[in-house]
Order: sequence, then C-alpha cells, then structure tokens
Amino acid sequence: MADYVKLQMKGLREVIDYSQKLLPAVQEIIDELKLGRKKDTGEILNLIILGINWEIEMYNCCEKLINIDRRVVDKKQMTASVNELGQVLKQGDDWQIAECLELQFVPFLSVLESAAKETLLRDI
Repeated sequence: MADYVKLQMKGLREVIDYSQKLLPAVQEIIDELKLGRKKDTGEILNLIILGINWEIEMYNCCEKLINIDRRVVDKKQMTASVNELGQVLKQGDDWQIAECLELQFVPFLSVLESAAKETLLRDI
C-alpha cells in the first residue's frame, strides 16, 4: 500500500507542474474562442482537452487520497461538466465551448491543483 501512495504522491506533483502550464493555456483558448479563432485554435483546443482528460484521470487515481478528510472535488459535478463539454463540442459553438471551459473546467483545474498541494503537505 505504501508504494501505491508514493506513486499517487508522485502523480500529484506532476498534476501541480502540469496545471501551471494547462491553466494559462485554457485561459488563452477561452479568449481565442470568444474573440475569434486563429489558424491553430482547433488543434490547440484538442490538445487542451487531452490535458484536461489527463488531469481527470490523475484525479480518479488519487481521489481517495485527495478526499481523505473531506470531499474536495465533487465527482458528480465533474462528470456533469465533462458531459456538458462533450455536448457543446458537438454543437461547435465557440462561445459555449469557451463558457463551459471558463465556468466548469478552470475552477475544477484550480481546485485540483490546490488539492494536490494540500495533499502533498499532509503527513500520510
């Protein structure tokens, strides 16, 4: 069990490092989607979605560790957000995609980064 916790802690350190790159990229793509696409907006959006998916997977792997004392991340809300993003991506409305990212995923990514930092500070 101790080895698995060490692996989770390593994953949380990676979440922190990655979040520091992903969050600004999400904000940048939100701006592009609201103000007008650039030539590579679609490609970058796909990469950002892959990054969000990676962070969700890391949360899933570390959920019990993150939520050991209290529920920090609401998994039902996260699932609803993922479903909503899927719907707005199908519709292809850039404004709705931007709003979903801004209102659903920027907060999730920020909370996950903070939760990862808190978890690493705990004496486990």
